[in-house]
Amino acid sequence: MGRWLARLNQADMSRLGLADDQVVMLTGGRSTTIEVRAGGSCAPGQIALDGLTRANAQVLLGEPVVGSTCLSNPAASVLLGFTGNSLSLASAPGGERIKKDWLLGRVLSLDDVVGINQGGARIAECRVMGTAPDGPVRIVDDTKVEIVEDEAAVRRLRAGSGPGSDAAAAGGRWAYEDVGGLGEQVGRIREMVEAPLHYPWVYTGLGIRPPKGILLCGPPGCGKTLIARVLSCEVRAHFIHVDGPEVMHKYYGESEAYLRSVFEEAGKKAPSIVFLDELDAIAPKRSAVAGEVEKRVVAQLLALMDGLASHRQVIVLGATNMPELLDPALRRPGRFDAEIQLGAPDAGGRLEIFRIHSRGLDLSREVSLPSLADATGGFVGADLEALCREAALSALRRVIGAARAEGRGFGPYAFGPFGETDVVISPADFAEAFRRVSPATYRGTAVQKVTAGLDSVVGLSSTRQLLMAAVGAGRRALKAPGPQWTASNSKYAAPRSILLYGPPGVGKTLLVRAVAGETGTNLLELVPANLFSRWVGESERSLGDLFRTARQSVPCFLFLDHLEVLAPAAEISQDAHLTRRLVAQLKHEMEQAAKVDGLYVLAATSRPGLVDKGVWSGFEVRLEVPLPDLCERRLLLRHFLGAMSVEVRADLDLVAERTAGMTPGELLELCRRAYLFVSATEEPATRCPVIEQIHFVQALATNPN
Repeated sequence: MGRWLARLNQADMSRLGLADDQVVMLTGGRSTTIEVRAGGSCAPGQIALDGLTRANAQVLLGEPVVGSTCLSNPAASVLLGFTGNSLSLASAPGGERIKKDWLLGRVLSLDDVVGINQGGARIAECRVMGTAPDGPVRIVDDTKVEIVEDEAAVRRLRAGSGPGSDAAAAGGRWAYEDVGGLGEQVGRIREMVEAPLHYPWVYTGLGIRPPKGILLCGPPGCGKTLIARVLSCEVRAHFIHVDGPEVMHKYYGESEAYLRSVFEEAGKKAPSIVFLDELDAIAPKRSAVAGEVEKRVVAQLLALMDGLASHRQVIVLGATNMPELLDPALRRPGRFDAEIQLGAPDAGGRLEIFRIHSRGLDLSREVSLPSLADATGGFVGADLEALCREAALSALRRVIGAARAEGRGFGPYAFGPFGETDVVISPADFAEAFRRVSPATYRGTAVQKVTAGLDSVVGLSSTRQLLMAAVGAGRRALKAPGPQWTASNSKYAAPRSILLYGPPGVGKTLLVRAVAGETGTNLLELVPANLFSRWVGESERSLGDLFRTARQSVPCFLFLDHLEVLAPAAEISQDAHLTRRLVAQLKHEMEQAAKVDGLYVLAATSRPGLVDKGVWSGFEVRLEVPLPDLCERRLLLRHFLGAMSVEVRADLDLVAERTAGMTPGELLELCRRAYLFVSATEEPATRCPVIEQIHFVQALATNPN
């Protein structure tokens, strides 16, 4: 990507008599020149090209391309035209030398689009407007390079017409290589977009109607708009980007007229793609809105999409992060034929995204992208891009501070001609970025990353082992599919819902937090008091929103504390109507959560007899958290006293024997009362407080339990 190279299999290179760095003329829709080099990952009979080279050759992924060897002459002069992209370093002192360094050694052809690296990941695109001599030329030291504004391209861009004009306005060319973690979804979209636009006879021969609409659904930042921008550059179709709010006008009939003009333009300039961003703002449920304008706009959009049957080369893409708000009439085959869900990427997808956003970054050898991918569960593509940006800014602040401390400047020459810099990003910079960037899914919710592991839990050894075994079975099933013990091929699937019950203060919540920290899983806690509302249906909606957030944050533990409050038995509930609705909603959400890989529903209760029987039986694993035994009480006493920085002269074995039946919370309270008795009887002194046996006797005597 961006190396100005094509890759071939070594066997194909030998069969065709090609050598590394040999210039080849590739011909698809047009001809362009490129240097070839052997690549071990290329399949036989295939050539690997980046998005810019595919655009120059006018070929799509999977299409044939004809190659032939050619000669290149040294260039005396080259004229490049740019379309308003800022070439900031060209105007710097010594810019002539920098411009030539950008292109030195490249082979160019007339009308090729050239990507020029301005440092880091900044790419400016220029069109080759003239070369001397004619034909493929190579940039050498003596070549005169001149960059001027491409007036014709600027006029097309300002007019908002022409394939890919929207992508250029958005800040450059986009390619399939810029999309990470969405391979399956991109493959489906390509099948439904490229074939109808470029091979319409396939559907005619099969006697089926090509798809007319695709709805992209997913959380903010997952890549919906990015996919549309990629298609605008890759498919070579007229692209029209419509933002939802810009459709609505204040005058009667203007909104419908605007939509009609968009679809008329798409029909006249077919093949075309119409991208409706924020579709929920254009087509909300007509039963849920009071205004007549919204209803007329929805009706107009439905009629326009029905009319696409006469335009075989027009595709409508819609994007929304709230598909439940769309009018149901829009979500049927014939209008939006497919709904593609774009969720948060898994660890492999996050690694792809990190590699994309770190292309122009100078990373130190200590930075491990796989480790970063494992530590960013719940992050979407926009979050990972922000993380890389913040890490780069952290490194930049460090370098600028060092330059100022040494009394030297920090200007454009800190960046080399090919993007190399003195700004090296270290693991400490990513650690600083983690403190500044929180995933979009987490904002406004209680999702958190727990740092404490199982080492923070004293005692509960048997329950801890059982809980880790239950959680570990599910995580192994996700990481090792196939002949392993997984939900898809085993009679006994890995458990996804676990209930902990035991006396108050025994450590149920602490145990869940520790397991989340030990496994590096996101934790989403539900506080039942924040769930209840006086408005009918509001509590059920809040519960559904909570589960949706958990699904978007996988791997995630959804922890339902005080389950007896959330799902009480019907015979003890004071509000039977609300209880029945909440219990029914909870059962439904738990059934749906069991289908989501990486989502675990954990719950805790200190009153198992008060929990609804249906909810109780819905948990696959139920673990009792018992009271600590003699050995565990002794360990707990030493742990609590060790945290108080006191000298202990009491017989803790005797204290442990006299505290039978106490929970860890009560033992902590006992140690605190003993410390208070020390503070009350001793004069303030500089020496360390000493806890004697008498202090524990006094604390036990005043025990309220």
